Amino acid sequence: MRILGEIVLQYRRTVIGVFLCFMPVTGMGASQNQYEPGYSIQRTNELVNIDGMLSESIWNEVPVATGFWMSYPVDDRKAEAKMQTEVRLTADDQFLYIGVVCYGPQDYVIKTLKRDAEFKDGDGFGVVLDPVNEKTNGFVFGVNPAGVQTELLVTGQVGRRQDLEPGRLPRGINIAWDNKWFTEVTNHPDRWIAEIAIPFKTLRFDDTKKTWGVNFFRLDARSNSIHTWSPVPIEFNEFDLGYTGELLWGTPPAKTKRNLAIIPYARTSISKDYETADPVAYDFQAGLDAKIPVTSSLNLDMTLNSDFSQVEVDEQVINLTLFDIRLPEKRIFFLENSDIFEDFGIPPMRPFFSRKIGLDEDGNPIPILYGARLSGNVNKDLRIGLMNLQTRETDDFLSQNYTVFSFHQQVLARSVVKGYFHNRAAIGNENPDYNRNMGLEFQYRSEDGRFQTFGGLGKSFSPGLKSKDYFYSSGIGYDNRNISVYSNLSGLGKNYKADLGYIRGQEYYDAIRDT
Repeated sequence: MRILGEIVLQYRRTVIGVFLCFMPVTGMGASQNQYEPGYSIQRTNELVNIDGMLSESIWNEVPVATGFWMSYPVDDRKAEAKMQTEVRLTADDQFLYIGVVCYGPQDYVIKTLKRDAEFKDGDGFGVVLDPVNEKTNGFVFGVNPAGVQTELLVTGQVGRRQDLEPGRLPRGINIAWDNKWFTEVTNHPDRWIAEIAIPFKTLRFDDTKKTWGVNFFRLDARSNSIHTWSPVPIEFNEFDLGYTGELLWGTPPAKTKRNLAIIPYARTSISKDYETADPVAYDFQAGLDAKIPVTSSLNLDMTLNSDFSQVEVDEQVINLTLFDIRLPEKRIFFLENSDIFEDFGIPPMRPFFSRKIGLDEDGNPIPILYGARLSGNVNKDLRIGLMNLQTRETDDFLSQNYTVFSFHQQVLARSVVKGYFHNRAAIGNENPDYNRNMGLEFQYRSEDGRFQTFGGLGKSFSPGLKSKDYFYSSGIGYDNRNISVYSNLSGLGKNYKADLGYIRGQEYYDAIRDT
């Protein structure tokens, strides 16, 4: 059995790893209940032209959200007056409109013009939306002074602020999600202005909810500071769903026209080897992908003879470690609500990793014949994910069928009970060839996000393996402005198998740590 923790040791040793991180001591700071602002949105019948000018009359009639607070590097004061931010919102039947004025000198820091690339390394503005207002999952839309867009999916398990190496994102963040929304930016000597239009059909929301969670944040790279409209303590990220304010609707937005998308494809090729006498070879393939809204918060993805040739290639990584690299998923079919399927286990051990389906160990595609994926909110507290895919037999791999089911049931304010079942079964093998996994987890998080504890137990089922096929994890943590304490205890049986998961080493010998 292998024991996992902040310190990792082998040979059946029980280890508790404790990590202490001391932060600079400042004033009292902001707390979750100290100040929760609200914004009453007004609808408009006026045509809003997204040009970065805010010239429509509605922008002079709606309330102004301002008075931003510092969130980093201190959180006990308002942002400087010369660096304040003004935000205005309005809406019609199709779009949520956001008008932003960011005051400050024009020497902006813009490190890249690539979409979704290291948004926090330069100047920028972002809006956090929690349409269900349950603090479990939401959306982030960001733009910089050059008009470069960034969008993220976030969950309620983002956790504390951390200094991460370049390219690494906090837990609970999915930057691979992309959607269509509109921005225009204009620059002026003492400010930059952004005008944003977000289609309601890109959001999953409850049309009976009159209160959404919302926050706005401003990134100022010159002063290395982050400002937020609703105060966020220094130890938490600016997109933490536990610290949003309220977006108040007199009449909630109605369900929009269903965002049904059907994407067919056809591909043909002709080849001939002139050095041999082989005849001309013809190849033709066709298929389609479909995205079907079942409800405003539940979505069905379907694929037939999948083609992922348009997917962004993986970043090239030189691996000098003992372990496989866990590259991010970029295939659109697997992205939406991916946390429902993947947010189990601990970072060295994840029972489910979608790149194990349709890709070999080197990232080369294995043909997927068909698949369906249902995911989203059944109600305000229950999220489910159900997926089934069938791969084609190749010279190197048998045909495989994959079934995945998971659920997240919210309890209390920010806690969740969740479970999963995974099945991989080979087709056409004379001998039994399958792997099944099931597990149950509980995560408790206090309403202010500072105290958290978790526990989980998983078991695998494989032919010929009847014992030591378990995985367990538990942990407890506390964060405040001055100290962060985290402890965990996890174990992995030597016969535990997760063919659909990611295990960072199992039953290996580490001479450095064996002291």
